[in-house]
Amino acid sequence: MSKEHVQRVVLSHLHRLIPETAAAPVNLDAPLNELGVDSLDLLDVTSQAMMELGVKLPRSEVSGIKRLQDIIDALDRARAAQETPAP
Repeated sequence: MSKEHVQRVVLSHLHRLIPETAAAPVNLDAPLNELGVDSLDLLDVTSQAMMELGVKLPRSEVSGIKRLQDIIDALDRARAAQETPAP
């Protein structure tokens, strides 16, 4: 699984929740409120993506998310940690 896959998963859940975001390319660095994403939407997108990707994020990490790129980066780090075998 790649970071691009993580991005596609996050965007698919965003588009499902806020269909207007599917009409044009989404600026991943824009603040979430500029995309119409509130705190409940953030939790929904993040939790759905975590379930689909089979990873978990600590609540403390989710609470610091301000942009879509933050979600993608956090999920990708969790994915990479999960795929890396322990020494």
